[in-house]
Order: sequence, then structure tokens, then C-alpha cells
Amino acid sequence: VNAINYNVMDSVAFINTISSLNKNKKYLLYCKSGRRSSKALVMMKNMGFRKVHHLKGGVTEWKGELKKPA
Repeated sequence: VNAINYNVMDSVAFINTISSLNKNKKYLLYCKSGRRSSKALVMMKNMGFRKVHHLKGGVTEWKGELKKPA
């Protein structure tokens, strides 16, 4: 619902951007294939984020309904 896009491929900018996030909140990560979200997952866990999950296989592997924003 309130998704925010961060560029994990620019590691320095990604780390600088997420460093101000609350490390105790839950974060759900996803991308098209799951490769970038798994990279973000590792980086966030290494930074001390506790509740981080990603969509294994990305949106491509998702079997549920997809809703596009209005």
C-alpha cells in the first residue's frame, strides 16, 4: 500500500537512505525477480534490521492476484 522504491544497486545511496529507518519495524521487500530484494535483505540484516522479509522469486513467481494502483 505504501511502497517506497529504493535503488539497492547503488549500495552507498541505499545504505545512506535506509540508515534513518526504524530497525524494529517490519519491512517487506520485493522486486521483479527476487535478486535485488534478496541483496537488500542481506544488507538490511547486516545493518541490524530485525524484521526484514523478501518475496522469494520476486513478482515473477507470485501466484496471487496483482493489483495496480489507481
